[in-house]
Amino acid sequence: MSDLFSLPPEWGIWKVERLIGEGSFAKVYLISRTEYNKVYYAAVKYISIPKNESSVNDAYIDGFAVDENSIGSYYDGIMRDILNEINTNYELRGNTNIVCYEDHLVKKNDTGYGYKIYLRMEFLKSLSEITRQNGVLSEREVIKLGIDLCSALEVLEKR
Repeated sequence: MSDLFSLPPEWGIWKVERLIGEGSFAKVYLISRTEYNKVYYAAVKYISIPKNESSVNDAYIDGFAVDENSIGSYYDGIMRDILNEINTNYELRGNTNIVCYEDHLVKKNDTGYGYKIYLRMEFLKSLSEITRQNGVLSEREVIKLGIDLCSALEVLEKR
């Protein structure tokens, strides 16, 4: 958890529990907070732009940037694209079958370019975790899952 050792002070009430998944652009952590003997859980997606120093070198090699000004503009564009996705999540709050957005925080890197983006959302068990705990899904459960996925896709299509 070296990249998310602790959440920024603005989210100081949340404690990182464990890494629950990662993809090419982000890592997702289970976080918790306790209030009046009740533990609340959420997930936080952590996106580092650039992901690492190698990503900066790749941006230069691939021609996306030629100097420090253009590398900053390049990463600003990526951050704006991610903020557009965050705004879509915000607008879709409350829709069944779509993970619920709760909060986000964008922090500029100390390097002068790039960002750290934190997106807090509801914590949901993964399908693999559910099947590991409960065994193989029944035909009825698979059909319900398919219907739920189609319902979510309909909402997204309308958006």
